[in-house]
Amino acid sequence: MFKSAALSMAGAFALPSLAAAVQDSSTPYQRPRLKITDIRTAQVRVHGPQTHIRVYTDQGVYGHGEATDAATGTDALVHQFRRFLVGQDPLNVDALWERIRASGIFAGAQGGQYVTALSGLEIALWDLAGKALGLPVYQLFGGKFRDKVRIYCDSDMDSPVGPESDRKLPWIRDQGFTAMKIDLDEATDPNRFDKVNWTAGNAEIDRMVSWVKHVRESIPKEMELACDMHGRYDAGTGKRVAIELEPFRLLWLEEPVPAEDIDAMVDIRHSTKTPIACGENLYMRWGYRELLEKNGVDIVQPDIQKVGGLSEGRRVANLAQTYYVPVAPHCVVSPIGMMSTAHVCASIPNFLVCEWHWINHMDLWKNWVKEGEIIQALTAVFVGAIVSNAEAQQGFFTPDDVIKYTPEWHGERFPDGRPQVPDDILDRMKTVTLEEAWAVLQQNGFMHQYEDGWLSIHPGQVLVGRALTATWMPGRPDVQKVLEEDGAKVHRLGGMNAWPVDMLQKRDVYVCDHFGLKEAGPSIGDNVGNAIYARSGNGIVYDGAVRDINGLDELPNFVAFVRYYDPSHHYGSLRTGKLLNSTMVSINGPTRIGHVMVMPGDIALGRNGGVIFIPPQLAELVVKTSEETHLRDVFGHQRLQERKYTAGQIDAHWTDTIEQDFRQWLRENEDHLSVPKSRVEELLKERH
Repeated sequence: MFKSAALSMAGAFALPSLAAAVQDSSTPYQRPRLKITDIRTAQVRVHGPQTHIRVYTDQGVYGHGEATDAATGTDALVHQFRRFLVGQDPLNVDALWERIRASGIFAGAQGGQYVTALSGLEIALWDLAGKALGLPVYQLFGGKFRDKVRIYCDSDMDSPVGPESDRKLPWIRDQGFTAMKIDLDEATDPNRFDKVNWTAGNAEIDRMVSWVKHVRESIPKEMELACDMHGRYDAGTGKRVAIELEPFRLLWLEEPVPAEDIDAMVDIRHSTKTPIACGENLYMRWGYRELLEKNGVDIVQPDIQKVGGLSEGRRVANLAQTYYVPVAPHCVVSPIGMMSTAHVCASIPNFLVCEWHWINHMDLWKNWVKEGEIIQALTAVFVGAIVSNAEAQQGFFTPDDVIKYTPEWHGERFPDGRPQVPDDILDRMKTVTLEEAWAVLQQNGFMHQYEDGWLSIHPGQVLVGRALTATWMPGRPDVQKVLEEDGAKVHRLGGMNAWPVDMLQKRDVYVCDHFGLKEAGPSIGDNVGNAIYARSGNGIVYDGAVRDINGLDELPNFVAFVRYYDPSHHYGSLRTGKLLNSTMVSINGPTRIGHVMVMPGDIALGRNGGVIFIPPQLAELVVKTSEETHLRDVFGHQRLQERKYTAGQIDAHWTDTIEQDFRQWLRENEDHLSVPKSRVEELLKERH
């Protein structure tokens, strides 16, 4: 899997010409004018807590970062940072970082959760910058010193002696690692005198030595071995262990005492030939200054996901270089965090080796990473195609695909890439008639957006929402097998008919082409219908048959436009054997509903037996045009009833006199009209 246990910086990271890339993507005329629109977080727990952070922009480009260890509670801090970020240019990474750091001087910005949250945010900003400029982040840092980043395996063993060791040590050797690490601290050691006091006696130190001896004798001579004490012991214990382990010529002994006990670290370092490493629990460059000034460490280990981010990690490395101290980053995070750390490792001269700590989570790791060189597997992470949850399933649109095929939308987007038309526009869309929407679409060249001939559930209500699409095709077992296997790899749950339902957001409309299948076709009954309604609070447009129509009718706002009702069951799984009659081939991609091509994020407007699909970039225009039409109708009807004008005058192109009368009427009634006051004021500013 790991081949030479290094992250290759070639291939996807290679640039044929830096000058050409800069000329093409970052001149003043080509540089993207981006604005931050949103920041979102997700809490994950694999090896400890991690917070994943995404920064979104008005052009659909987003950045993804990760924070770790002190990440519990950082989501709230990240959301507090929004006030410094929304509306700002995300390419000013260092300026945004410094503004947030300086503003937190009395809020804990010296370390801990505050800096951890800031670290993940900064990494997301650098990812965004790399995507926007079309350059890998290491190139933005001035280029790379190496084509491959050496990594070591943290064996993460409860005991390095016994069955777990017998299983893991050969695997580590066979993967080509040139270095590995074991932990020496053991809270359950029967030789410990006290559960609180971590002063080690002879028996506990002998146990540590025996562990190191066993591992050293079990791995190749050329493989280096590091040991970690996790900063739990006092100065006397740390010094004794460092001296006892000298015969094993360790790569390093990590945190023999707590990181804040710098004088003890200095004493230990000067008392032994065993190299001493420290740094994962220090924050920002200021946290390393005294340690380096006092020559208290042989190797520094900044954790990029909590030291302050990529730039701050490089500043720590530069500070260490002035003391000729190498850097070996602590790294226990996901492939996203791992690859962001790799960019720092590639861009500093004094890099030694980087940690990899997912040996106990290989199934999860493989859902992100293909076999082979890791960098190739991550689809050019930090170049412009960072993965979110897993490798994209073949045949299913990725967020970048959706963004590519909806280029005329310049507003906010969902994490799945769909245009996020504002809720205010959806609210106002409910008064738009099909004719009003149709006219605007026709005028803008969209000639095939309307479809009728539906069976309706709750026909008296209006359906409005953002489309999340899915497409079935006639069942084919060989294709079905591949898609089901790929779905299992990315942890899709249940049958295919449930997959898109799990992606729905509030106010979405599930828009599905089931090629008009009726008998043995219904993939939506009251169970799936309830799931759709629970997630979206909305209804469906379904080119096929549904079942359990009585149960669906009980959902109060489940407005549905379907082709048929049929009491039969759907056969869309390999478990149905020869009965397989349909295979879902697309989620969140273009789909066909009758005569219409529907794109993810289109606004579905269903009423009076028909549905029209409005491209997101035209949604606001449709609403505003409808509102103006409505106001003119109300004005015209009132003036006809007052006999101020004739029907011929109102039906014809209005004269300047009628236009002026209309504008005066708007001024007099703007507080009492059904159209938002802001829209009335817009009309008053317009010239006719």
